[in-house]
Amino acid sequence: MTWTSSLANKEAQKHKTSKKELDNMRALIVRDLADASLACLSAEDTGWLRLRRMN
Repeated sequence: MTWTSSLANKEAQKHKTSKKELDNMRALIVRDLADASLACLSAEDTGWLRLRRMN
């Protein structure tokens, strides 16, 4: 399956990404990299930490 055929079959659609969307994604990447650098943070704790930050 190609991108062109996906567009033709309406399985995908073009979308122009806004600066705000990209900025939000970059912020998530920075946060995740900061979390990954914490030596005391286990894989199981990561979800809890994200939920806690959202509240």
